[in-house]
Formats: sequence, structure tokens, C-alpha cells
Amino acid sequence: KILGALVYDIDADDMAVLDEFEDEYLCRTIPVYNKDGDFITDAMFYVWKKSTEFLDNTREWTYEVDFKPFPEMNRRMVDNATELRRMTLSDEE
Repeated sequence: KILGALVYDIDADDMAVLDEFEDEYLCRTIPVYNKDGDFITDAMFYVWKKSTEFLDNTREWTYEVDFKPFPEMNRRMVDNATELRRMTLSDEE
């Protein structure tokens, strides 16, 4: 059982950032149920798969506080992730 938030309508930029970190996270599709046990949808679920030794576990991390307020950092991550994905796809051809 996993408690959390379900985020809808993730745009291509955000997915590019998530895809960039797939070597650090394990991504699985899981069914999502409401508190009454009714199926809602399937969702992609990311789990950290590396050592937690270097993670800051002293506080809760949130997108709104730690990432969203820094649009330039966000833009660079999106650009880098998009370029890496483009290069990877072109290498596979």
C-alpha cells in the first residue's frame, strides 16, 4: 500500500525530466485506488533504486518548495533531458 498524490496531465517537459532520471529510479505502472477501494486509473510510479547515503533525509522534499521556484534550473533540466533523449533515440536508429 502506497499513500501519495496522483498527478494528472504531466506535460512533455516534465516527462523529459522524469525520464532523465530513470537510471536512478525504478519506474513501474501500478493501479491506483481511492480510499474506498475503487479503481481510478493506472499510474507511473517512481522509486529511488540507489543508495540513500547521499540523499537529504532530514526533511521532506517537495516540488513546490525545492524545484518550482527555480524556473531557470527547471528549464536547464528539461533542455538537458530532452537533448539526451534525442541523442539516445538517434543512436538507436
